[in-house]
Amino acid sequence: MARNEWPKEWGVARLEELVVLHDDGIWGPEAQADHGFLILRSTNMRGGKLSFEDVAYRDVPPKRALKYVLADGDILVTKSSGSPHLVGMPVLFRTPNDGKEYLFSNFTHRIRVDQQRLLPDFAVWYLLSPLGRHVLEEMHRTTTGLRNLDIQAYMAQEFPLPSLDEQRRIVARIEELTRRIEEAKWLRQTAHQEAATVMPAALAEVFGRAEQEGWETQRLDWVTNINMGQSPPGSSYNDRGDGLPLINGPTEFGPHHPTPAQWTTQLTKTCRPGDILICVRGATTGRMNWADQVYCIGRGLAALTVDELVCLPGYVYAFVQTQTQEILARSAGSTFPNLRSEELKALKIPIPPFSEQRRIVTYLDGLQARVEALRRLQEETEAEIAAMSGAVLAKAFRGEL
Repeated sequence: MARNEWPKEWGVARLEELVVLHDDGIWGPEAQADHGFLILRSTNMRGGKLSFEDVAYRDVPPKRALKYVLADGDILVTKSSGSPHLVGMPVLFRTPNDGKEYLFSNFTHRIRVDQQRLLPDFAVWYLLSPLGRHVLEEMHRTTTGLRNLDIQAYMAQEFPLPSLDEQRRIVARIEELTRRIEEAKWLRQTAHQEAATVMPAALAEVFGRAEQEGWETQRLDWVTNINMGQSPPGSSYNDRGDGLPLINGPTEFGPHHPTPAQWTTQLTKTCRPGDILICVRGATTGRMNWADQVYCIGRGLAALTVDELVCLPGYVYAFVQTQTQEILARSAGSTFPNLRSEELKALKIPIPPFSEQRRIVTYLDGLQARVEALRRLQEETEAEIAAMSGAVLAKAFRGEL
């Protein structure tokens, strides 16, 4: 958004002309556990908002601390960060109702504006707008891997300056629309969480009636061949397509089938097309995919080849989904959860007639398709909602709200 997109009747001034106080935060001893002055750090500045959780303490002489006490309406700006998008991120300090005084750390700048000319809320919303962020992108300096704010250029930037009444009106309108956007985000998140419970509930319902229906049960290794993976030597890996595609874990998993990213010329364990692939080691234990071709499988995976004279592969896939979640729940808190070969083999799978297996698979496939369609719709909606905030701010500083 160019400068001339501001309404012509608005004034303009450099930020430094609108500031009555600007300084860097306090340097001092490392944060203390439970004594000293409360100090807000860049870690308390999250998504354009100030969080009072995990506030640090520092043991600072009272006279020295006076210079760094925050006042209502002060603006804190992130001074440096390893993440470029966080540099220059502003937050507004509003005095909390806890009767405490807060200082600000050396990784932040404090800006106190002349409230007879510029409202702090208006200033912060402008700095968060597409125009304010665009200006920031041109100001970053890099030293020792950190991204640093060029504070001189920052203070020299031009600011739109409508009347105080117009600033109040714009702030009120932005906050009203922002509340609506936050409500929409919450509703979308709630819907997403509810959708995530649909398949587990359906699986529990299907297999929970096995005893009531009198279905025969067998060990999983009676209906499948369980092939635990083994990683080939690292020297055999390549990305040229030489040899067989290698699947080591869920990084290669897709919505249904893997997407190979590396190959090996020294084969160890392999799977067949139509096998069920399941992660058996680490934090991603229980993640599943279908093999659509022959793969070499690393030690983080197991491949299940279903005896189709006994069970439908889709039925076994659904059953294993329910069991792996139960096993993981029992091992909650483990630093390195895993599914051992013996555990997989010993799982007791109910075996209904083929007609019932087909009905179950058709029902679950249809339900999964609806859940995935809902998930895609939710992702599209989330992207639209995320874009709304920027659009609202862009309109606000074009004078279109």
